[in-house]
Amino acid sequence: MSKEQEHEAPASPIQERQARRWKDLGGAWSVFRWLVVTATAWYLLKELAPILRPLLLAIFLAYVILPIRVYVQGQTRGGLGHLTLFVGLCLILAAFGVIAYGDVVGLAHDVPRLHQRVNDVTAEATRYADAHIPALADTIRRTAFAEEQGAARLQDALGSLVNMTAGVAIEAVQVAFFLILILFEAARFPRRMQNAFANEKTDRVFTMVGSINAAIASYLKAKVRVNIVLAVPAMLVLWIFGIKYVVFWGALTFLANFVPYLGSVVACGLPILFGFLDLDFGWQPIAAAILLVGVHVSSAYVVEPAMTGKAVDLSPLVVLIALSFWGLCWGLVGMVLAVPLTAVLKIILGNTPSTRPIAELMGGE
Repeated sequence: MSKEQEHEAPASPIQERQARRWKDLGGAWSVFRWLVVTATAWYLLKELAPILRPLLLAIFLAYVILPIRVYVQGQTRGGLGHLTLFVGLCLILAAFGVIAYGDVVGLAHDVPRLHQRVNDVTAEATRYADAHIPALADTIRRTAFAEEQGAARLQDALGSLVNMTAGVAIEAVQVAFFLILILFEAARFPRRMQNAFANEKTDRVFTMVGSINAAIASYLKAKVRVNIVLAVPAMLVLWIFGIKYVVFWGALTFLANFVPYLGSVVACGLPILFGFLDLDFGWQPIAAAILLVGVHVSSAYVVEPAMTGKAVDLSPLVVLIALSFWGLCWGLVGMVLAVPLTAVLKIILGNTPSTRPIAELMGGE
């Protein structure tokens, strides 16, 4: 038998079993490798959080500030009229912030009264249940006991907030420091990239960085517009039905909506709860609740998909997983950064041939 015939001879059953065994081992090794990479990444993210969290938050803020800085430079070159308009807008935003802070102070003063209101409503519901629905009386009492425990825990949390102030202040200083450095280095970064990499690598790196910049900038522009379109009608609904602290609720709606899904629930639920506690039970809080829920649902299912489009092109399931992952890892800051960081990860995976299928699975379509 010639060498060609020996080479073309079919494999024996033993050789086929060995080939299948090696293939199974290769698949198991690939899974094990990804598990090790994920565990290592989780450990490093947790351990390096004091550095990475303020750095990434500063990068996120830089994407917001850099377009504003370019706009300001354009207005200063555009003459006194443009500069006056810009200063006027800044004063309006400052006044909005002062009013929102006043609402926060007023709401803090109202907390004891609202707590007493909850106790009164619970006591009245218990008396009614004892007289007409005895089976529900124990359930209402347990609810009242749970509410008392929740109020005590809230007081403890507010007390411990003082101890967290130093850590928050230190992280805020770190964010400000990183942000200043990023703003100063932004113009020099492309030239340093060209000097650091060879020509063939520079184009590939710049393409990936450009895609990242475009995705984050597109996401931020769309998200800011959506949040404004959501906050303004929400404030209008609350103002029409006489619910206090409208500016605070509007600011909360705008900021909380940066956290996907959960933020909208908080921004919708808290003013509705406050309305039922602050106003006498009647048609006003009910109508406000129905309209506010309608505003949030319309924003989530109509306005946001239309305005964001394919800003980040992430599957809703991937967004939920990212929200859980970054929330467990870095808390509230991680939840705010979850979508931008996941979009960056998707772009990086999409630019590597071996991981491109994973990026395709993360896509929204």
